[in-house]
Amino acid sequence: MVQYGYVTLYAPVFPLAPLFALLNNVIEARSDLFKLVNVYGMQRPYAKHVHGIGVWERVLFMISVVAVLVNCGLLGVYELPKLAPTLSDVHKCCVVVLLEHVVLLVKLCVSWSSKDVPAWSAVDNRRQYLNLQAVHLKQALQKAA
Repeated sequence: MVQYGYVTLYAPVFPLAPLFALLNNVIEARSDLFKLVNVYGMQRPYAKHVHGIGVWERVLFMISVVAVLVNCGLLGVYELPKLAPTLSDVHKCCVVVLLEHVVLLVKLCVSWSSKDVPAWSAVDNRRQYLNLQAVHLKQALQKAA
C-alpha cells in the first residue's frame, strides 16, 4: 500500500519509481517463496475467506484522488511555465484546476462505468452456489429416505 502511494504520487518526479517498485516486488516474491520452502518447511499459510478487500478499496481510491491532485500541481509548478511562459500566475492556476477537474471527472466516469466484479467471477460464484445447493438437497433427500 505504501509502495502504491509512492509510485502514484511521485512518478512524475522520479519516472524510474515504477521500475524499482516492480523489481522490489519480484525480489520480495522470490524471497517469500524461499522462506516458505526452506524456512517454514513447505507448510502453506492458512487462508482466510473474505468477501472483498474491505476498507482498502476506499484507501486506494483516496490515494488515487490525492495522486491526481499532486500530479496536476507538479505539472502546474514545473511544466506549465515551460509550455506557456506568457500566462499569468492566476491563469496558470486556473489551467491547473481545470486540468485537475477534467482528470478527476474522467477517473470517476471510468470507475463508475466499470463493474466491481468481473463477469467470469460472478458466473463462478453462481456455479459454486448452485453446486452447494445441490449437495444440500442430496443430503436432505438421503436423510429423508
